[in-house]
Amino acid sequence: MDKARASTLHDIVVDYVINNAYVGTARVLAHTPAPGTPSATPTPQEAHTPSLMEQLAAARDKRRAEAMDVDETSNGAGTGADALSPATLEGLEQRRAILEHILSGAITPAVDALAAHFPSVLSPPSPSTSASVSPPTPAPRARTGLTHATPIFARSTAPEHVALNLQIQQFIERFREIVPSAPSSPASSIGSLNGGSGRSAPLDAAINVLAAINVAALKLPGAQRSEYLKELHDLSGLFAYSYPEDSELAGFLDQKRRVALAAQVNAAILHSEGRVTQSYLEQIARRTSAIYETITDRNIDPQPVWAGTDARGAGAAYRISEQLKRRPFQKGGFDLHEYVYEMA
Repeated sequence: MDKARASTLHDIVVDYVINNAYVGTARVLAHTPAPGTPSATPTPQEAHTPSLMEQLAAARDKRRAEAMDVDETSNGAGTGADALSPATLEGLEQRRAILEHILSGAITPAVDALAAHFPSVLSPPSPSTSASVSPPTPAPRARTGLTHATPIFARSTAPEHVALNLQIQQFIERFREIVPSAPSSPASSIGSLNGGSGRSAPLDAAINVLAAINVAALKLPGAQRSEYLKELHDLSGLFAYSYPEDSELAGFLDQKRRVALAAQVNAAILHSEGRVTQSYLEQIARRTSAIYETITDRNIDPQPVWAGTDARGAGAAYRISEQLKRRPFQKGGFDLHEYVYEMA
């Protein structure tokens, strides 16, 4: 869907569902006509003679739709339920399965599925095309005691960063098997990683993963290589603690790290498909919060002038402005449920 034309609430919802790979909701929306779309069998209330104004409005909308159809044909984009084609739904199912693997700690199946369905996510572009398709590398996260719960370059969709972060998470999942005190993955995830063999097998596998991470990190440019080598050093430090979940490296074992990695992989898949990685709803939330932050910094009263005459309205306006300034989407990625909860 072209976000420049996501002008209705229905289009915005469909875009958010596609962006986050909510397969069940997408299938329902695929069979639900958008508001304002006439149904196949109109009800008696719908079967009425349109007024002159309605006829003029319908003619105007038809002209706009025809103009959009020409543009749609050129770029292959769709809006509303039209964007939820069978091929799109199949891609959503594949993407959701990969995200669920990561969230449950089953990194090997996730990597296998990426290689099968979205190979460009993990494979760097050829030298002849890398200059035109490689995304810019964002700055790494600040290195503090709590940030190990977030992968390095978590907002990057570059294949080398995504692949390395998956390898690091694979080591973390192996480490969970070695140290009994570490928070464990579901039984199905552990079984998929070590096949139920003895304790020496996970240890050998973890050492092999560390070696692979080191080899891959050494191939990166200077600044990026340095960041990943520091991360590798910290990873090795997990073995120094009897209870790593109580150490300064506990962030590695936090479920939030899986969530952040899943968000990075999701964005990388969207980027590989030529989609915008930030949903239109998130863009709206960020713009609104930025506006409130700007006018607050400049000591401009965001309260509408008409609200001042009504105590109830003034209280509501103040409450909305205070909630928006909290910017809940910056806590680690935009989440609709969290945003609505903060605004409630």
